[in-house]
Amino acid sequence: EEGDCLCLEFGSRFRPRYMLIDGGPAGIYETHLRPQLARIGRRGGRLDLVVLSHVDNDHVLGLLDLFAEVRQAQEGGPPAPAPVDALWHNTFRQTVGRDADVETRLRSMVAQGQSAGVPMAAGGAAVQGIGEGERLRLMAAALGMTPNPGFTGGIVGLEHAESPIVLHNLSLWVVGPTEPTLEALRREWLEWLDAHEEDIAQPQVAARADRSVPNRSSIMFLAEADGRRILLTGDGLGKHALAGLEQAGLCDGEGRVHVDVLKLPHHGSIRN
Repeated sequence: EEGDCLCLEFGSRFRPRYMLIDGGPAGIYETHLRPQLARIGRRGGRLDLVVLSHVDNDHVLGLLDLFAEVRQAQEGGPPAPAPVDALWHNTFRQTVGRDADVETRLRSMVAQGQSAGVPMAAGGAAVQGIGEGERLRLMAAALGMTPNPGFTGGIVGLEHAESPIVLHNLSLWVVGPTEPTLEALRREWLEWLDAHEEDIAQPQVAARADRSVPNRSSIMFLAEADGRRILLTGDGLGKHALAGLEQAGLCDGEGRVHVDVLKLPHHGSIRN
């Protein structure tokens, strides 16, 4: 269907290590992710790193379920399937919403549309995802975790950390988001709100605006261990991934880079 949830194994045969990238949509945690994490936990494994690529609910919901179990275990409840050591997660406010009241204006706009009987499916989903991302941040804080350790300004981005980031035998190069991408995305959100928020009660305006909700702040990174590479792209744009790879110095003289596995951006959607 849709959504991403991927567990990456590295380390060695005798001491495997794990990182989790996204948690998938509703239902994925109980049916797929939790059983896998329980197998890891029974072998004494843990999640060295959990990454939320972006706040869409088809990526974040499984992580909310996981962090809720970890919190319950910390408070004396049943053991969590696997411990979590660190989290990478950029909130909407850190990336798109900073220096501009985008989040408040978007929430108001969606509420106006719903009051007028013209609910905005994509706009409503964006608002819901923003809230779910904030919940994940608060849950991490309750566990004593500071998201995005080692990144200047607390934002996972190409310009905010020395590359590569090394976890045992795994090297990670963040290739997105970049500051120019985030700045362009902020401007696009503001232009979209300026153009539509006053007339949102008109059904034709709501329909047009709903298709214009942009979402290109995904954390994208190249992971390499023992000479093998996987490019993880969230729901980012291909051109942004290529630009980030170039900026990170990972391309050859012809602007190319070889990977063993490409995780298709946006589930292979025709819209990307």
